[in-house]
Amino acid sequence: MKNEYVLVSAHLDQLGVDASGVLFAGAMDDASGVASVLEIAKSFARNPQRPKRSMLFVIFTGEEKGLLGSRYFAGRPTIPEAAITADFNLDMFMPIFALKKLHVQGLAESTLGDEARAVGAEHHIEIAPDPEPDRNSFTRTDQYSFVQAGVPALAMKFGWAANSPEYKAWREWLAKRYHSREDNLSQPVDKEAAAQFDSFLADLARRVANNPGRPHYLESSFFRRFEK
Repeated sequence: MKNEYVLVSAHLDQLGVDASGVLFAGAMDDASGVASVLEIAKSFARNPQRPKRSMLFVIFTGEEKGLLGSRYFAGRPTIPEAAITADFNLDMFMPIFALKKLHVQGLAESTLGDEARAVGAEHHIEIAPDPEPDRNSFTRTDQYSFVQAGVPALAMKFGWAANSPEYKAWREWLAKRYHSREDNLSQPVDKEAAAQFDSFLADLARRVANNPGRPHYLESSFFRRFEK
């Protein structure tokens, strides 16, 4: 299966500079995702046991301008388009508190959902669907470029229970830091939780890469219409 690929991706850009020339650093959105893609790539490079499918690690730009980089790559990949079997995309996965639960976008759409649940159980992480589907997050960041190309995809963020301290931390972050200059390196980061997440995602990508069955959309999925 070496001629098939599992993609792990994130986006590099943020909003540039404001009128006074101060940089929007984008530490969570999405330097955190870029850092995790690089760390996961390093973990695969260090591991002498190679997965059966090949791995592809890609960092896009132009996400904040309308998924421009991922849309370009999905339409003109550096490998045969049909060779991309899955995309795990990271966009502000939010390691700002302990990792006990992940909210997974696209969980009910493809066979990747069962793979995520299985690896979550091994890591003692609850895998749950997106609790705010009205935000349409699954179609608003780079994985959607691959969904439209027929590739099963997942995106995920640290999860919370309603009205919990984690929920309040998430809402406060959105109110104070999202797309602002405050999304910088001065904010608190749970590095242990971030490392735990990287380990989970590396294991999930490896599991999918080693599974003889190719990921596919479920009959019930709206996005099945994009499969080729």
